Amino acid sequence: TFKDNTVLMKEACGVFGNLATDPEIRAQLGECGVIQEILAALEQCRAYDDRKVAKLALGALSNLASSDANRDVLGRLNAVPILLNAARTFMRNENILEYAIGAISHIAVHDACNKQLIQAGAVEALLLFLGEHREDLQVVCKSLLALRRVLKQANESGYSRQVISLMAGAGHKEGSRGVFLLVEAMQAHIYDETAVKETALLLTSLSTNQSNLSALMSVAVQPCMKALELHQHEAPVADALADLLATLPLEEDDRWAEGLTDKSDLLRSPGASPKTA
Repeated sequence: TFKDNTVLMKEACGVFGNLATDPEIRAQLGECGVIQEILAALEQCRAYDDRKVAKLALGALSNLASSDANRDVLGRLNAVPILLNAARTFMRNENILEYAIGAISHIAVHDACNKQLIQAGAVEALLLFLGEHREDLQVVCKSLLALRRVLKQANESGYSRQVISLMAGAGHKEGSRGVFLLVEAMQAHIYDETAVKETALLLTSLSTNQSNLSALMSVAVQPCMKALELHQHEAPVADALADLLATLPLEEDDRWAEGLTDKSDLLRSPGASPKTA
């Protein structure tokens, strides 16, 4: 073992990450204890000088987590807190953050790992990354995809209401700040098909909770209508946007067609009605 040698640790993580791109070798690596070693290396990454090891360790984990058997191992090892701590430690570095979010996305399809992600605050963390790196298309798209995978797995296992509540609150017990963060991210990349489609799908899920309708009506309607106009010839994007708009009670209040938006509504308590002009 060479845990104290940063250069060797970096090289080892890089080699394991490259080997893990092969499905057969990926499974063998998981069987022989490589995941434990990479997690141990990642856990030691706490400072700027550790950034190269962190990047390669997260890249290796992301590749290794593409295997069902390896996701079982990660679930048993309770790897989520180590992964999230690394993501938070290096959240200012977009290159490292992309690898961390990729790993989160891959393990979210495993129910035990997904429950650990939710318990450890991954939903709130992903929304934080989305807000802090709003201008970075790769971070935005990866964060949106990870959120969707967390929600999809939760939906399949019957605990989606909890995730929808966490996503809407974005770290707050009340309000719908998550709606605002999602819409802001979409507006920053309104010409990108993935960013728009994934945002629309997430917002549609949030619309199933009545307490989010006020915020959705307040800030999402007009940007989504603009996005629909831009992407009308891209069927998957247009369909996602149309489905979202169809879930909102647009016909009940024509004020929304007049462009009334008030961001303060997002921070008010659930169920609060929009402010009148």
